[in-house]
Amino acid sequence: MAALYVDEGISRQLVIDLVAQGFVIVHALDLGPKGRHDTVLFREAQQRQTTIFTLNRADFLFLATAWQEWGLGNYFGIITPKPGKQPTPIVIAQTLLQYCRDTSSFINRIELF
Repeated sequence: MAALYVDEGISRQLVIDLVAQGFVIVHALDLGPKGRHDTVLFREAQQRQTTIFTLNRADFLFLATAWQEWGLGNYFGIITPKPGKQPTPIVIAQTLLQYCRDTSSFINRIELF
């Protein structure tokens, strides 16, 4: 089962419901105030060894590339929508559940849904 770090753009209630089902998920708003910079969220996810689930594709893909280019090693993965897609809340919920159940490694992995 994947350990996920969910960005603030995703429903907090959805995360609460999935945690109640036994999944390992932390919501960005549980760790700090709204509006923290994506660099802070990316670093927190790496420290927690969790895969980032975000709707903010461009910033997090850039940060993953920079992380490796700066010689900071592997990163713990990113799950984000495909370019040009704005997923509905139902698609977000289904996709989040799918990745919560995923037992494969997310190291250096980028998943587009």
